Amino acid sequence: MHFLDFYVHIIDERKDLNTLKQNKFAHKIHNTEYDKIATLIPEGNNIYAVIMTHKHIDDKNVLKNLIRKKIKYLGLMGSKTKVKTIFEQLRNEHFSDKELEKVHSPIGIDIKSETPEEIAVSIAAEIIKVKNKG
Repeated sequence: MHFLDFYVHIIDERKDLNTLKQNKFAHKIHNTEYDKIATLIPEGNNIYAVIMTHKHIDDKNVLKNLIRKKIKYLGLMGSKTKVKTIFEQLRNEHFSDKELEKVHSPIGIDIKSETPEEIAVSIAAEIIKVKNKG
């Protein structure tokens, strides 16, 4: 996304994560608890958020904090089974189908991605598609 002229802001609650410290492509790296993530992501028609934490429960909590924000793109990485489980849990917590429908998940354009690089391309392609839709 960095090479596509997107401003890349990574937010993670883990303080000593080597891959986070060594990331050369993020414009900003912020360390905070996932429960406070919504305060760091503004609303707007030029805001694109991708959720990919290290735990199922964290993905759900971040999604709960972002789903009602007015942003252009909200994506959740995960298998169909994981996404289905999270969506069912959120419905039980009174999130509507309309709210859940705005979440892109599983994330990325279906190009039968296998490698991390291919998955990254499919996610980037989906975000560009949404951006260029208007």
